[in-house]
Amino acid sequence: MHSAVSHIISITRIANILQSEGYDIYIASHYTEDIKKYIKNQNFIYLGMKSLPFGVNWEAVHALKKDSKNVKSDVLKYKFEDKLYIERKREIADVVIHLQFNIIFIDSMLATEFIILYEFYVHKTKFAFLQTMFLTNISRTRAGLNSGILPTDNFYRLKCLMGLILHHAKRYSKYMVYLGRDDVTNVKKKWRILDKEKAYPIDKNRCFNIGFKNVPEFILASEEADLFARLKSKNQYYVGFKVNTNREEYSSTALNKFLKGNENKFLIYCSFGTRKYEFRSVIDSFNKKLCELAEDMNDCIFVVSSSFGKNANTNQLKNIFFADYIPQMEILSKADLFITHGGLNSIKESIHFNVPMIVYPLDERYDQKGNSARITYYKLGLRGNIFRDSSEDIRNKMNDILSNHIYKTNIKRLNKNIEHKYKDEGFIEILKKSRIIED
Repeated sequence: MHSAVSHIISITRIANILQSEGYDIYIASHYTEDIKKYIKNQNFIYLGMKSLPFGVNWEAVHALKKDSKNVKSDVLKYKFEDKLYIERKREIADVVIHLQFNIIFIDSMLATEFIILYEFYVHKTKFAFLQTMFLTNISRTRAGLNSGILPTDNFYRLKCLMGLILHHAKRYSKYMVYLGRDDVTNVKKKWRILDKEKAYPIDKNRCFNIGFKNVPEFILASEEADLFARLKSKNQYYVGFKVNTNREEYSSTALNKFLKGNENKFLIYCSFGTRKYEFRSVIDSFNKKLCELAEDMNDCIFVVSSSFGKNANTNQLKNIFFADYIPQMEILSKADLFITHGGLNSIKESIHFNVPMIVYPLDERYDQKGNSARITYYKLGLRGNIFRDSSEDIRNKMNDILSNHIYKTNIKRLNKNIEHKYKDEGFIEILKKSRIIED
């Protein structure tokens, strides 16, 4: 069960491996036409969900969907009524319960789905989590994935400790704000009723939503690119980046025409992911800076995934191409540099094609800052501040990567180290080791 397009893209290679082993693949996700189309194009069975997950602070989303006049008041009301839990349980009973599953994989960001599904499938189904990010565990010696601090920073351990204290302080503040009906407390109560607290204790030391101990969790990343991977729990397994190189993409005649004749120039690709419209003004400002750079960087061509070009006078610039849709895998196979927001899908596809990166985190709520720290630490690229970097700052970072081969060399070395470790058959062996499937 998964939530966002980017998370579904992350798991398609895993789904393909299981499909090749003879399993029928069902993907349950929040209903949108785009998600439905994508899943069906991948030859999986789609289960569209209209209710929202509970226990992950989505009451505000529900209130906005209902055109709430007072969102804060309605959020508190929904928490006391247990509205999202009741609606989710009812829909799962209607849509999913008649299906007999051997295995249910749950998106780690929506780990609370485990409680509802466990009630329905406790005696006949194996459960596991799919983590579409790097390790999200947080401790006094490991910074959260929502932090950009590096192990080489001064007072690193002190910063980790302060981060952990702040993490629990935020949890306690939610307990106070919601009058004891915060997500963690509500989930603990339900788990206590099912008498499963001892078998599967709730893990509150996650930098985003909660997790559950003693349930296998497969991390769709390579530990060689993570920080402090040794601090994973015994139920957590790195299974590699699992890039789906067979993902269906649509070629662009206009893009091919733009690229033709420019094969000897540096190709710089820029994309800020599937949620770029949430940060439109910031990205538009950044794109203006790219246009300024394109004017006098005649040895480079720029391909930018953005509709910015429709609303700006960019026609006179012959070396920059804007489009709302860019076939990312195709363009990365030709690129010399990738400017990205730092989502893990973009990072692992860039690594797959040996393309160094400049990471400009957009959303501080999730993993982009932590991902940028990993790119910087392993010298797979550089990172910047999209809110503060000037055109000259961007140029200097570009020139550093294009002239310094260490970044590309490091990516090639990483790929060489992991290419044999995370083969498809190795994933099946991990599933057997974790007793998700039988020999």
